Amino acid sequence: MYRFDFTAIFARRRLTSAAILTATAAAFLSGPAPFGMTNARAASVGDSAAAQSEANLPGAEDSLPAVVFVHGMNDTAGAFTDMKKKFVEAGWPESDLFAWDFEGWRDSNQVNAMRFIDAVNNRFGTTRKVAVVAHSLGSIPTRLAIQLSGRPYSPESANHSFGNRIVSWTSLGGPNLGPGQKWYVELGLGLACGKGILRDLVTASTCELNDSGFMELLNRAPTPLPTDYEEIYSPDDGVVDNGVSRLPEAPNNRSLKIDGVTHGDLPRNSRVIDHVVTRVRDFKDGAQVRPDSAFPPCDMSATTVTHGELTYVTSFRGAVDPKATDVRVVVTNSARKVIFDQSVTQSNGRWSLPVDGRMYAGDFLVKVIEKVNGASYEATQTVRA
Repeated sequence: MYRFDFTAIFARRRLTSAAILTATAAAFLSGPAPFGMTNARAASVGDSAAAQSEANLPGAEDSLPAVVFVHGMNDTAGAFTDMKKKFVEAGWPESDLFAWDFEGWRDSNQVNAMRFIDAVNNRFGTTRKVAVVAHSLGSIPTRLAIQLSGRPYSPESANHSFGNRIVSWTSLGGPNLGPGQKWYVELGLGLACGKGILRDLVTASTCELNDSGFMELLNRAPTPLPTDYEEIYSPDDGVVDNGVSRLPEAPNNRSLKIDGVTHGDLPRNSRVIDHVVTRVRDFKDGAQVRPDSAFPPCDMSATTVTHGELTYVTSFRGAVDPKATDVRVVVTNSARKVIFDQSVTQSNGRWSLPVDGRMYAGDFLVKVIEKVNGASYEATQTVRA
């Protein structure tokens, strides 16, 4: 399980000059709205976690995953009205479609991640497979929720961990690598964080996106298994830069460009909707689409030990298909020198490579090659120790 120490991350930044803030606020209010904001918050027209608290609805067709929709900043669950209709037309019972209206989006993403887990569990119980579709800022607490629970993956925990029940996560114009708006950073709006002003513009959730410590932890292992990830972006977004929407390519992650869609229309656009419905339907019976059902090698990390001021690597580890044979691990250091190239054993889909001697911590490129039913699969991931 990934553990996050948020004590230092959420420290507030001090405003150094009232004059700077005044100028910044004026410029901000004349600029484009962040993360799909509208000028006034509409009344909620979607489902709320409170309204669904009596749930644990089993669904008419359990072979299809339940679908949870999460809106963006200063929006409502109504953003997904048209998408929900398409899912119903595609065979989903309405009881299996849940648009979470998280009115506390201004709060910390960590707080909202836990609220999200509770809302989904209250609605669908703790074993139902779920597909998540998140717009804009909603991408952050939903992905954090997946990372916070049940890691690393093991077959034994698949039915008891929130993260391991999320068959797919789809982000629509999410600020996945940072604020995503150059003007937000250039105008110094981070200076207003923690001051309780510009309440609809500079919030705990948006300030965390500008916090390098929070984003580094969030994206150290951005797409953990067994969830399948996809980021949909448009060159015509106009709010969030495409470069921060896309997470690193991985066997269980990809990105998709759809031209001609503005940021606010991403959850409402018919082409986006059709793609999302088709994508989620591929996860019928909770199965992920992989060649020969192989579990792609991924979810890599390193363990370390600190002596004095120095930190050393003690092992590398990761996930493979539980049926994998001939698992081989190749580790390259920052100088592009191969320091390990050897076969390892796996148990219940996990492998470990102990490191003998004192090897300083740093950035390593780890490649894992596995054989499943005679076919070979591989993945490469940067591991920061």
